[in-house]
Amino acid sequence: MGNEVKITTDLGFECTIDKANMDDMRILDALVDLQNGDKTTQVIALRTILDRLLGPAQKDALYKHLEEKLGRASTGAVNEALLDIFNKIGEAGKK
Repeated sequence: MGNEVKITTDLGFECTIDKANMDDMRILDALVDLQNGDKTTQVIALRTILDRLLGPAQKDALYKHLEEKLGRASTGAVNEALLDIFNKIGEAGKK
């Protein structure tokens, strides 16, 4: 557990992040694409970040947590949750 940080987002999603993931150049590349890419590139980048940061099980749990009545997790809601996760990681690093 020493290399992991437990995160609870403002919307109540709980996940565990391996701190080593914060030193992953593929995540950094995807963050740049998320910021600067066209819509398609941004969606692909968002998926890449979630896959590498959360892994398949936690990514699926995030989608289920954010689902609307029709069973959709919107890209906007997922993007906001990801931003919150990064903010919480930053806060945990200050402790």
